[in-house]
Amino acid sequence: MTRITTILLASLLVGGCTFDEGLIIENLTGTIVLEREAATRVFIDDEGNDYEITDPRLIGPVYLGLYSGVEEGLEAYPHPSQGPLFVADQPGDAYPYGGTTVGDIRYACFEALTCKIASGRFLDFNSIVDWFADTIGSPIQDSLGNDVTTGEYIRQACFESLKVTSDDEVRLTATDTNEDGVVDLKDLDFVEGSDGKFRAEFTIWQQEYFEQADAEEG
Repeated sequence: MTRITTILLASLLVGGCTFDEGLIIENLTGTIVLEREAATRVFIDDEGNDYEITDPRLIGPVYLGLYSGVEEGLEAYPHPSQGPLFVADQPGDAYPYGGTTVGDIRYACFEALTCKIASGRFLDFNSIVDWFADTIGSPIQDSLGNDVTTGEYIRQACFESLKVTSDDEVRLTATDTNEDGVVDLKDLDFVEGSDGKFRAEFTIWQQEYFEQADAEEG
């Protein structure tokens, strides 16, 4: 008992006046590395000619988690046979970890963009317009069939539709995630390395549950 008490006192002295809840929190962090093929697609121009594009904006949401297995046929891509379980002694029990994604499908405020925009892929609204109009040759059209030619049109449409007032709330464009004072390509989820591969940092949060831990009313 004396030894344990000594260790605890030493910890308090080193930690100063911090409060230790006694909870062990271990979030899972790491880096996803995708080959160039994952960001490469073949398109066909108006004259029927094939052309290839390699760009991280072609990478859809990447789902991460602790899964019991993968089942083919559920989707056009490998898909978990079931979600993470929080049941002790059952196959697939991932407690205390759930899952996460690197990018998620976003509501982009135009029907023409349904299921075509993932978060963390575009610097700004103008880059969305340029990507569809210039890069892949499929200009965005509004509900009246008119081509969308400015990023500001998308921004204002989203502000009105979502009842928000900032780009951060729309979550279609990049923010200064690396906190270097500049919003650039390094702030996107996937960054191309010198080896041509695309890398993204991720965190799978520990989701701990404690009995009778609900907040008190009032």
